[in-house]
Amino acid sequence: MNNFEFEKEPHVCEDCGSDQWHSTWFWHNGRKRWFEGENEHGDGANWCSECDGEVEIIPESEYEDEEES
Repeated sequence: MNNFEFEKEPHVCEDCGSDQWHSTWFWHNGRKRWFEGENEHGDGANWCSECDGEVEIIPESEYEDEEES
């Protein structure tokens, strides 16, 4: 079982701080590894429902640090 970073620590949308996002991952059986996004180039990996678009996700603690700055 793979442990993704967002399973270990809460992550949020980098733009708005929302936790209403999803991430697309797929298992490539020939390469025996996980890929983030719609393809092995990482396209379309994370989508935020609040922003209604593709975004980056960051640890929640990093977003709070950015807001305080």
